[in-house]
Amino acid sequence: MTTSKKKTTGPKSGAANKTANKAAPGKKRPRKKKKGVLLRGVLSAFLAGVLITAIAVWFLRDAEFTFTLSPESRQGELQAAQKNQTARQSQAPEAAPRQTTAASRKKAAPPEAPPHKEAASQTARPGATEKKKAPDSEATHSAVTSALIDLQNLPYEESLAASLDERIRQVDYALMQAAWMQRLPARSMRLVSVEDRLEGVEPYQFQVIDILPGKSAEPLKKSLRECLAAWADGADLAESDQDNWAVSVNGIQTHSLRLYPGRSDFPPPPEQKTPEAERPAAVPSAPRAPQEGMTTPRLRSAGEAPRLVIVIDDLGANHDALKKLLALDYPVTCAFWPHGEHTREGAELAHSRGREVIVHLPMEPMGYPKVRPGPDVLLTGMGEPRIRRIVESGIAAVPYATGLNNHMGSRFTQHRAGVDAVIGVLKARGLFMLDSLTHARSVFASEGRRLGLTNYRRNVFLDTAHSRSEVLKALRRAERIAQLSGQAVAIGHPLPETLEALNEWQRIRDKHVNIVPLRDLKQE
Repeated sequence: MTTSKKKTTGPKSGAANKTANKAAPGKKRPRKKKKGVLLRGVLSAFLAGVLITAIAVWFLRDAEFTFTLSPESRQGELQAAQKNQTARQSQAPEAAPRQTTAASRKKAAPPEAPPHKEAASQTARPGATEKKKAPDSEATHSAVTSALIDLQNLPYEESLAASLDERIRQVDYALMQAAWMQRLPARSMRLVSVEDRLEGVEPYQFQVIDILPGKSAEPLKKSLRECLAAWADGADLAESDQDNWAVSVNGIQTHSLRLYPGRSDFPPPPEQKTPEAERPAAVPSAPRAPQEGMTTPRLRSAGEAPRLVIVIDDLGANHDALKKLLALDYPVTCAFWPHGEHTREGAELAHSRGREVIVHLPMEPMGYPKVRPGPDVLLTGMGEPRIRRIVESGIAAVPYATGLNNHMGSRFTQHRAGVDAVIGVLKARGLFMLDSLTHARSVFASEGRRLGLTNYRRNVFLDTAHSRSEVLKALRRAERIAQLSGQAVAIGHPLPETLEALNEWQRIRDKHVNIVPLRDLKQE
């Protein structure tokens, strides 16, 4: 009987499967492929590449990215950009940057928009049709910087005119340049004499100079005219005859030039007939028509001790600067802001040290409202009651004040009705007035005299240039005015350079010039 084996059907158990797999060691286990993994990887890499490329293109196109170029390449780029700039200016002249030279700033009207707005309007935006190039940026920066210097960085609201001494130095420089252009040796010029003179209340030095111009004086004359036009503002060359020239600055003769053409050496100097000690201290220049508010120049009389007042404005904010001023060995008149943080304690301290205290009251400048003098400013549009209230408030804020001077005020001090209102308060209070003279047409002094108010005027600003050496020069100029006219008033500010100069000046100053408070001066 034959027995047949039954064939097992159905799935094997998990253990049986494992046993079966182990029983066939040479056979690899089959793996299932994940569908779409490769496709997703390729797509991700593609999108990442596109994104990186887009970012790079945007950065190179819109960001201000600077490449290092060779000098030749850079020069070519600048020339091309300048051509583009010129073309744009010819199409839209109103968009051209303002001129920045000193001469053009004098002729140009002040900008209607503040400097920061002008800068914003000229800054290119991303995506704009026309991109900002480096030369355009430099020109815009120069124009805006010029405006900032004119309107914000000066201690006064407007640039003050150069002094006569400075103009004379400009003429000296122009004369040297003209001689250099004609290749004249140094020995071809000889300073014969220097004479102190007065123009108004400002002293200057009149010079007599001998010149050996060579065979002919015509080439030198031509060069000198060119150099005066380039270097000396307001200077003019005139000929009394072909061998005697006169240089004048704004109508005031400052140089007498004596020429000796065809000679190789100078004639011997004339004998000194008058001993130096017997010479007059100063010779006033020819009288000129006085301006509004100006007084007739005076000379110091024999035996009169010269007196000088040093006024420091803008006190009340920097208490450390006040302490340095009080440590000087000469008295300084202290002018305090009415609303300074340390005004009250500073005025009390200055008074306790025997220093004169005055109110430094803000008044409307020509550049108002772009130029702001500070809170509680006197404006030309105010009525008399409001002006009087502001002046009364300012006086009350500064203890021990004996007088008042103006901060800025180049517009207000020309406003006769407003000035009269201020004078009325000062006269009722028994205070004096110091005209800081921030504008040549100020009527403070003339109205003060007319209304019987004790008043004084500034002669010298000490720190129009923020330099210790320039402040020392201004102090010497103030000394000279005092020596010539009998008295002078110099105004400065608590700047580091001014404080350094005042500290140095106390060791080198002319001790024959007395430093006094304003109350000790004579009425002009």
